[in-house]
Amino acid sequence: MELEVPRVWLRLTLDLQPDGQISVGAADSRGRVVVAPQPRRRAYGWETTMADVAGRPFAVPVRWPAVLPGWYEDLVNALPGTRTGLRLAPAVPVFVSGPRQLLTLPPEAVLDAVLGRDPGHRWILIEDRASGAESPPFDLPLVIVGVGDRGADVLRAAQESPWISDDHDLQPHLADLIWVDDATGVADLLARRDIDLLVLDAFDAAELAGAATARPTRQARVAIVLGSSGPPELMPPVGDTFPARSVFTVTGAPGDQDRLVTSLLRAVSHDLPLHDALGEIRNGSPAGIRLSASPDSLHDLRLSSAWAGIDEKAMTMSGFVGAGVVEPPGDLQPLTGDLVANLQEARRLEVDFARESHGLHVLAEARLRLGSAEQTLTALRQAAPAGRTDRPADRVRVVNLALKRRGEQVAPQGTGSVFVERVCSLAAGERYQLDVQVGANWPVSLVTGEQPAVDLLLPDDRDGHELHATVFSDTVDILGPAVVAMRLPPSGPSETVTFALATRAHGPAWARVGLYHRDHLLQTYRLEMLVEESERRHPVPVVHAVLQHSATWDWTNLDTLKPRALSLIVNHAPSGDHRLFVKSDDVAAAVPLRGQRAQAATDTMREILSDAVDERITSPVALWRIATQGRSLFQAIFNRVDPAVAEALRRMRAGKDLTIQIVRADVDEALPWTLVYDWPLPDHRYGQPPPPVCFGRTDDGQQCDHAPGDRQICVYGLWGIRHHVEELLADPRVADMPPSITITDPGALVALGVDDEATGSMLGRLSQLLNPRNVRRLGAEEHLLDNLFDPARPAVVIVLGHHETRDINDQPQGSRIALLSADGWLQPDRITDRRADDGEWQPPHSLVMLLSCRSAAAGPTELTSFLSALNGARAGAIVGTECDVYSDLAADFATTLLTAMNGPGPDGHPQAFAQAVRVARRNIVIDKEDIRGLAFDAFGPADLVFARR
Repeated sequence: MELEVPRVWLRLTLDLQPDGQISVGAADSRGRVVVAPQPRRRAYGWETTMADVAGRPFAVPVRWPAVLPGWYEDLVNALPGTRTGLRLAPAVPVFVSGPRQLLTLPPEAVLDAVLGRDPGHRWILIEDRASGAESPPFDLPLVIVGVGDRGADVLRAAQESPWISDDHDLQPHLADLIWVDDATGVADLLARRDIDLLVLDAFDAAELAGAATARPTRQARVAIVLGSSGPPELMPPVGDTFPARSVFTVTGAPGDQDRLVTSLLRAVSHDLPLHDALGEIRNGSPAGIRLSASPDSLHDLRLSSAWAGIDEKAMTMSGFVGAGVVEPPGDLQPLTGDLVANLQEARRLEVDFARESHGLHVLAEARLRLGSAEQTLTALRQAAPAGRTDRPADRVRVVNLALKRRGEQVAPQGTGSVFVERVCSLAAGERYQLDVQVGANWPVSLVTGEQPAVDLLLPDDRDGHELHATVFSDTVDILGPAVVAMRLPPSGPSETVTFALATRAHGPAWARVGLYHRDHLLQTYRLEMLVEESERRHPVPVVHAVLQHSATWDWTNLDTLKPRALSLIVNHAPSGDHRLFVKSDDVAAAVPLRGQRAQAATDTMREILSDAVDERITSPVALWRIATQGRSLFQAIFNRVDPAVAEALRRMRAGKDLTIQIVRADVDEALPWTLVYDWPLPDHRYGQPPPPVCFGRTDDGQQCDHAPGDRQICVYGLWGIRHHVEELLADPRVADMPPSITITDPGALVALGVDDEATGSMLGRLSQLLNPRNVRRLGAEEHLLDNLFDPARPAVVIVLGHHETRDINDQPQGSRIALLSADGWLQPDRITDRRADDGEWQPPHSLVMLLSCRSAAAGPTELTSFLSALNGARAGAIVGTECDVYSDLAADFATTLLTAMNGPGPDGHPQAFAQAVRVARRNIVIDKEDIRGLAFDAFGPADLVFARR
């Protein structure tokens, strides 16, 4: 089915100047506008032509923009040379407005002068009319209302039309023919229902316009006003108060008028827009006809719009099948099969509007099927037992992403749906609509591969959940809000939310779609698109979406997740730069970060920390330098977002104890988020001593009261000290959130590559905390890999050894940590190999602490870092270091973190992972005024806890 030809149009505004010239202003569907210059002013780029007007003894000078013929040629070239069902080629509708005396010239003479005579009929003249309020989507049956004697004549002719009379069973679903006596009856009818086509004479039209002025009503989609003999241009206009979005004025003998209206109905039955229908029927007819419309109202009676509505409704209803339509009582169980069958048949029907039997009639049959499905669904939902909370495994809700055509593009031959197929490219410079929904899997969904499922019912909230859907891209334009609220009910599909997209030049394009709950990223998908000059079918998929990160498999506990104040997704661009997607509340933005600059900032931070660890600089100097670099990173974000997102960042700067979520779409894309400094810096001149710094305590040991406005360098300006930073590694397989590490007794496995006083002290402190029998040091004859993949693995694994990446004789190549155990080395690729052999970790998903030199810093030559290897094995969380650390510092951080997660915190309960990490960091940085505490990074859910059986 050929769904559409480009919806191009040209609008001309005529004005009569004091010197007798007619000036022409112009605008078109591509956003181009030229305003006519003021009278008597010279203007470049304008032409003057003498227009010959029939019946006038002299030519009329017309002043028009020189670009106008080029615009018109562009629009004509955008149209196909032929279209199925048309005798003539599709035409450009040209809307003309201006003083009434100019519209009686007639305007065709002006167009002939400006655009040249048009023997091919590639433009159709239309009187410009305000379209008024947007009409609801068109659907069958076609409601035709006739008024008075002339209306009755037209209804009888329509009743005998083959497209209505040939199939008596479908006739009620094709057209609803209604007769009313006068204009008052029409006004009453418009107050109650929509009218698609209104037929009345000029007298009743004048009365109806007056009645509508006194009593506002709906607007008919199209009105046909039947006048007397004579040119339609001489008939008085119906006026703006007449309740119709488009108006045909028809003159001539009554029989000729009836035949012309019947031909118009037949043209509409072939899915023609009103201007092309006008072009088809006016030539050769003794009756005269004129059209007054707007660019939008030309398409009010498009049957393809009705087909698109059926397609969309079927998709929406499909979301209930297997996603909340619980099994009805036994006597109604066959209805489930009826529902599925009707929905499938409604979408399987092939429509071809070139033939009534394959177009309008098939459309009516699909509508009939859909109506039966709606009735069945209502019966099933009414029969569903109230309060059912079980979650059958075979009923799941997943994210659906679908693209629909919304612009001027021409769908490829053989396309039978408004939805873009995976094998169909997009057209450059066109508009599309992205639909996002959670429900049963749509046949037209662009998502490929396995998806985590949304449970049939969420057990803890019978009212459902409020989610946010977002879309980001720098290769397609997002027209409108980038964040839209979406309600996820306890059962059945969510509402469908939409985003308007516009493609750019041809080539690969992408968009990132995210689903959030309380600013917690639940899932993110990357939508890949191939954009070409026009839509084209390919043998392989060229438009598809892939899940890149999921916070959960079944979303059973959305309401137990604490809100996130800010959510960031870090994405790597092919150019080597970073794309940062920022989300807070109902605002979002995409921020470009130069890859080299970001990497340089990261390297500088690590050098500062290394200098502090090796005591080449003091902790105060290191804090000043880190604050300076961290402030630059914050400004790189703040200066590139819109005011709404900037306001969210300002609120976060003034707050404390908030959770900031960062998701690395590429595991190896590391930025020092805990070291972002969002407070203003004090004034400092080059060459002067560093300004004073604060480690968060007053001289008497109390917490300082510094605030952003003080312009004082303070550790509380750092995100990792003032807030909770949750850094997640993108993985579509991550388990239910917030996860817990289930344990019988708290325990730890310790693998050492260093045996000194500090590591001995750490083992002693761990034994005190966890019980000596629960702390096991890996022996020299044991293998760490065997223990990592042992189902009896403890809740905590600590690896403390030297990390190396240089090529050294008699050592493995690549990233490795030296051990005193039988392995000799821990290597990321060995972890990955073992996972391939033994599978992913089953509970407990242990917390792994890599207290080693640069274990968390993925260098540019490391294809598989420890982070990605352990994340792939399904570690619950990972702690690493940004630079060389000594064993005493590592032991201090590890024992403080585990104490916080095991012992009672300020609220009397063990602390969650992000809280415990901050406690350990503050213990070193604030309590000991040792900047080296900033060397530790943590990766994993902020809400991770130890849960005892």
